Amino acid sequence: MVANTFHLFFHQDFDGITSAAVFLSYAKRLDLLSHSRVELVPVDYELKKEWPDRTLPKPGAIVDFLYHPDADWWFDHHPTTFARTDWELSFREDSQHIWNTSYKSCPRLIVDSIRDERVRHALSSRFEEYMHWSDVIDSADYESAQQVVDSKDPALQVNLSLAIDRSPDYLRLLIKHFEEESLGGVVKLAEVRSRVRKAMEWQEAAISFVAHVGEVRNGVAFCDLTSTKGLFHRYAAYYL
Repeated sequence: MVANTFHLFFHQDFDGITSAAVFLSYAKRLDLLSHSRVELVPVDYELKKEWPDRTLPKPGAIVDFLYHPDADWWFDHHPTTFARTDWELSFREDSQHIWNTSYKSCPRLIVDSIRDERVRHALSSRFEEYMHWSDVIDSADYESAQQVVDSKDPALQVNLSLAIDRSPDYLRLLIKHFEEESLGGVVKLAEVRSRVRKAMEWQEAAISFVAHVGEVRNGVAFCDLTSTKGLFHRYAAYYL
């Protein structure tokens, strides 16, 4: 039998790659992929303008990204998920197409949407650590900016590594290991450790840049980012 290709589109951040790992585990338990080769396709919001004009391959799924009617499976939690008004008006939720903006991130939405109680419980237990950190990271629900900069938690180290590498190969490697290992195991991988080291160096340079060019006026921090050269760090000003 010639294998089909199942295309899984996912947002290229911690939330998105965790969602991809959760969905793959779910799909395997449903035996959806037994005769399919899986193609993991990272996407970002720069595609929003052209998204309505794209025809997506079938069979396929989208997690943590814009709605598209071609998707056989779709899960998202973003309020701005519809690229076309008519898509939003015609959207009808079913067991394979779930949209709920009350969720902080997408992985927990996927798991909570599973109707088979045994499968839902199994995936909830397996991915609880990942779901927790997806909620924290995607909603910026940190204890402090210091927690982000220190990045002592394995999840924050993995997330930091994405600041310097979001290449498809690296994201696919992370998804594979997210499926199989704990976050503590993932950060021990040589491919991840090397990127975390480089990301820590980048973070130090980015914070130094903001400290050099930033200023505070009446309690508001201003920073001219026109010469960042890749040194933008969204939490640097809060940390300083």
